[in-house]
Amino acid sequence: MTLYTYISYLEQGFDDVVLLSRLMKALSVGSSSA
Repeated sequence: MTLYTYISYLEQGFDDVVLLSRLMKALSVGSSSA
């Protein structure tokens, strides 16, 4: 994957990445506190 396609991918899926990271963080916090 070239840098250009990587950047365009980030621009398109940035919101999805943020939501996914928040979900993973919430899951990890919930599992560790449970």
